[in-house]
Amino acid sequence: MRFASIVFAALVALFALALTPAQAYVMPYDPYPWCAVYGGRGGGGTNCGFLTIEQCRATVSGIGGFCALNQFYNPRPAARARKKTSELACIDCPLRSCAIAPPCSRGPST
Repeated sequence: MRFASIVFAALVALFALALTPAQAYVMPYDPYPWCAVYGGRGGGGTNCGFLTIEQCRATVSGIGGFCALNQFYNPRPAARARKKTSELACIDCPLRSCAIAPPCSRGPST
């Protein structure tokens, strides 16, 4: 009996987790579209700090390597969610003792 209740609780928890919506991953801000990929016996490296392909080519010129598109390029920062103001956030009450929301700061209405 005790084992059955533990299994039942585990199934309920698993089912509840399966129904929760997944959060989308917000890509971090990365304004540089070009990467310099260096080669070498030491394993090489990558520098994704170039705004133009000309900058990247000038960097790898003479030292070896090539330029590639930045796979993590994100041209603008993630948009921040704006707080929605409701219509009840500012109401006019004749007695200035509202139970629903605080009175407006713009003064009494005429």
